[in-house]
Amino acid sequence: MDGGQPPIVGQTCERFAVDWHAERRTAATLDCPYCLERFEAFRALTLHYQGQALEGAFCPSCGSFRWVPYPTAEALERHGRAAEAGIEDSALFDLGIGNSLAAIVDCLAGMMPVAGGFRSLLDVGCGFGLSLLVCRDVLLAPARGIEPSAAAGVGQRILGLPIDRCYLHELRARRGERFDLVTACGVVEHVLDPIAFLGELWQASETAVSFLVPLAEGLTPELPPPRLLSCLAPGSHITLPSEAGLAQAARRVGAAEVYLHRQQELAIAWFSRVPLLRRDEAERQDLAFGGALAAFAADHPTLVEGGLQRLLVLSSQPRHLAWRALFLAFAESRVEALQPGCTAGVAFDPAALPDFAYVTFFVGALAAVARGDVTAQRHRFAAAQRCVRHLKARSPLLSTAATLVEPEIDRRLAALEERDPCQTA
Repeated sequence: MDGGQPPIVGQTCERFAVDWHAERRTAATLDCPYCLERFEAFRALTLHYQGQALEGAFCPSCGSFRWVPYPTAEALERHGRAAEAGIEDSALFDLGIGNSLAAIVDCLAGMMPVAGGFRSLLDVGCGFGLSLLVCRDVLLAPARGIEPSAAAGVGQRILGLPIDRCYLHELRARRGERFDLVTACGVVEHVLDPIAFLGELWQASETAVSFLVPLAEGLTPELPPPRLLSCLAPGSHITLPSEAGLAQAARRVGAAEVYLHRQQELAIAWFSRVPLLRRDEAERQDLAFGGALAAFAADHPTLVEGGLQRLLVLSSQPRHLAWRALFLAFAESRVEALQPGCTAGVAFDPAALPDFAYVTFFVGALAAVARGDVTAQRHRFAAAQRCVRHLKARSPLLSTAATLVEPEIDRRLAALEERDPCQTA
């Protein structure tokens, strides 16, 4: 979700528990997928999820994480089939609000060569293609996207942009071209041999490679549960590198320049043949805001709705605060048209509202906090709570981002209840 939270993976957020182990041993020697060291003793975790106890190991040399054993090909195939069965909800989540524009912009344009921007770009595993919309309408850069799953066809239908359904080696065999920048946002953690995959990205690039990845350092008991499960993503994620593991990977592929930008439990890494300059934060925020505007101006309802909710979140940041009243007034007028009185405490049906209407109510409640309007706070926080609960019942996947703000909504309502129980009731 755009704003103060890092991007997250759409993951069915059911009940789970994690046991943390200071040391475990195994009879069979394990290998680290990043530094390639072999080991028998290691720090570990056990994930209890969907009736299974899944074991994970941290490399004692570099700290990278892997599942023990690795998921089988059959298990990965089953997960892929399940993902394709829910492809429409996945598109709604990814294009609607789940995929962070800030992270996409950081992968595409967070850095640049001293001589200027990248001349050509390839997004490997582009999913539904939101990055291609940013390239076309915001960065004004020629870009190509490849995606091996059914998301390619769905994204092409929604965005109207060409996405090749293939793997990188198939594209290279067919066309043989190289690209100035090759990016892979949220892909490295899904492959069995990340060093080989990063080497493939490197060979397809002329200047640099960039990628977003969850870090092994982010796996801690302190990480909020929805984000912890999003990082572990059992059945989907296979390995998570550490910072030291990424440095080892860069050395193995032959990168002369390495840059790592932390975003809480995630990182955006850049491997380059030449020195790169970091765009300043204000410019990156402007590009993300431009991406949200491009989605809002699109001609598909999923993009329009997602663009509006992203604009509500992004305009809550100081740099774009002047826009918030405009977008909030528009968003609240839309939900009022569908369910009259929903922003004023009148009972309403959340099923009659857009899936991400909770963002409208939540941002409206925060605006009411800023102006000291207690009544408006109460109505909007309560409406946001109702929408979040409905969304959780309707689709655990779509509610992934909502679970991040739900505790804040509940806390605010509890404080209002304590302040004036009669009014809240």
